[in-house]
Amino acid sequence: MFRQLCGKEPLRNMILATTFWSEVARQDALGREEQVKTAPGFWGDMLESGSTMKQIV
Repeated sequence: MFRQLCGKEPLRNMILATTFWSEVARQDALGREEQVKTAPGFWGDMLESGSTMKQIV
């Protein structure tokens, strides 16, 4: 949705954050993080356009 509203250029300034790292087993959290990085329709396109991904612990 953000990309549709603002276009691709601003994506290089965006930080995508994952939360609840203390709530689940680390391996489960890493697996979920990998899913949002690679699954169609999630964050993969934004990361390819320059967005950054961070873990909020």
